[in-house]
Amino acid sequence: MRLKIISIIILTLICAACSREISPPVAGIQPDTLQVFDSVLVDNYAWLKDKTHSNPEILDYVTAENTYTEEMMLPNKKLQNDIYFEMINRLIDDEESVPVKINGYYYYTRIEKGKQYTIYCRKKGSLDAEEEIYLDVNQLARKYAFCSLYSRAVSPDHRYLAYGIDTSGAEIFELRIKDLQKTGEYLPDTISGVNDLVWANDNSTLFYVLQDNAGRTYQAYRHKLGTDISTDELIYSDDDERFWVWIGKSRSREYIILGSESKTTSECLFLNTDDPTGNFTMIEPRKNGILYYPLFNENNLFIVTNENAPNKKVMKTTLEKHDRRFWQEFIPANDSIKIEADCQKNHLIITERSKGLKNIKILNLTTKQSHYISFTEPVYNVFHWLSTEFDSPILRYSYESLTTPYTVYDYDMDIGIKKLMQQDSIPGGYDPLAYKAERIFAESRDGKQIPISILYKKGEFKKDGTTPLYLTGYGAYGDSNDPYFSSARLSLLDRGVTYAVAHIRGGSEMGEY
Repeated sequence: MRLKIISIIILTLICAACSREISPPVAGIQPDTLQVFDSVLVDNYAWLKDKTHSNPEILDYVTAENTYTEEMMLPNKKLQNDIYFEMINRLIDDEESVPVKINGYYYYTRIEKGKQYTIYCRKKGSLDAEEEIYLDVNQLARKYAFCSLYSRAVSPDHRYLAYGIDTSGAEIFELRIKDLQKTGEYLPDTISGVNDLVWANDNSTLFYVLQDNAGRTYQAYRHKLGTDISTDELIYSDDDERFWVWIGKSRSREYIILGSESKTTSECLFLNTDDPTGNFTMIEPRKNGILYYPLFNENNLFIVTNENAPNKKVMKTTLEKHDRRFWQEFIPANDSIKIEADCQKNHLIITERSKGLKNIKILNLTTKQSHYISFTEPVYNVFHWLSTEFDSPILRYSYESLTTPYTVYDYDMDIGIKKLMQQDSIPGGYDPLAYKAERIFAESRDGKQIPISILYKKGEFKKDGTTPLYLTGYGAYGDSNDPYFSSARLSLLDRGVTYAVAHIRGGSEMGEY
């Protein structure tokens, strides 16, 4: 019955549009040619690329397109409004993150009703302490038409905040350093085109990465607070346009890691954070086709690499014997399981991808015992972010599925118990038991089984080819299209539409193979 009603509505809309004889606008043809070697390329619509808004023909054409769209969609205007307000009414007006403890301070973010940007907050010593708003992006954005932040970094003594700000939309970030102990006073140290920002333990040395004119990060510098930016020391440069340079800190915060990476090759260097003026040490120079990254664990060094292991493996060595000839296999490669790894002082955390799903394996480095965190739903996504207290046995991870809203847990890796920290609420009410998610497989032309995640309202889905279906998918650059929760889908599901995600190849849900 529902399908018949939907069909009647669609036919009614089509007939209504046709009866009014609405004609779509036609863009004028203005050939533009480009000679490339022996070929001549012709673009009949290059004139539409003018972004200066100086060509009235472009504005007239865009206006005509918008008018045509409005007229064609007019018969279902009420439906549009109904769905729009359903979606809006399910959004959370106020949102606050779970606090993260960093050396005696609790850091968290907040978004308030009616405000567009994030408010960054912290409390000293206890969650019951007085709140300090150390950065309100809403105030920063008042004098700009556009505002975006990137790479916030608080100094180890919690005094200085360094961040990049883009006010043009061109993703060119300017370095700003705020003194949090002097009523928000800003230092004169500024530079355009910064990316990653990392503090040394002296609280006055800042490492940063610069972009070139193409937006590629290619150089790393060392800056001392209070000195002229023009005197900053260039510590690393990569002229190979296939590579991008990055800088970060180890989980233990003992080491600064400097790297350069392409899609297939990488190299990494490190420096003790207590030695801000020292020289970086190369772990292993790049070798074509070999990717690796280091995990620092006191004097031990774990290396995650794809050398002779497309799905990656974990090697182990020491800081003193960090080059490749000393690497010993610690976790072997597996053709059917892709792995990534991270560590805290007493635990190695391995994220495994098997048959399209993630699993998290915990390895106790002291007892050598391992176990998996239990996930019971057939379709889900999980992402871990380690406690910033390196010695802690607590692993913080986020979990969501097609039916479960975004949820944050703290998991005790020693005793295997999780604690619910936060879950997104859905205003207006939401019953996850009214919906069902499944995972099915489709056979491709070469016989491979491709996973598909599907979601529908119970009682509405018939597996006979007649149910309305919204199918989406993405597969490129190894980026996985993992299932996630969205309250906006409920408006489709409640009208009898089934939602599906095809985890097609090109992503890495099934591993590098």
